[in-house]
Amino acid sequence: MIPMFLREKFLPLAMRVTVPEEVCSVLIDLCSFLKHLCNVVLKVDELNQLQNRVVLILCHMEMLFPPAFFIVMVHLMMHLVKDAKIGGSIQYRWMYPIERYLGKLKSYVRNKIGNFISKWRREYTINKVILKLSLSILFLFKVSSILLIHALY
Repeated sequence: MIPMFLREKFLPLAMRVTVPEEVCSVLIDLCSFLKHLCNVVLKVDELNQLQNRVVLILCHMEMLFPPAFFIVMVHLMMHLVKDAKIGGSIQYRWMYPIERYLGKLKSYVRNKIGNFISKWRREYTINKVILKLSLSILFLFKVSSILLIHALY
């Protein structure tokens, strides 16, 4: 996921040089839409204009990109404006900072039980293999000794 600052500011500048003009204009419109949607203050009339604009942006994207590009997540952009009308500014409802902080906290915790279980599984499978090998060797030894006894008599 591209950070918000890079997506809104530097991505349009980098695309102008590297991407064809038709694709560049659609992606810059998309970046602009996301930038306006992430404003702290949202007005209802601006949100209605953004709703119409995202529909046009997605239509232009359908003309340029193959159908495999349009997964459910691309379709969900149409519902972002409605969510902003219901819940307010999007930046206060994003989970990215919380997930990032939880990832940092998770790095501090070690799962000792998980390590014990994986170690136990390794030892169990090794012991199981050794037992099977020893039983097969014992069986072969018994069979060969029986064959040897029959051969002698």
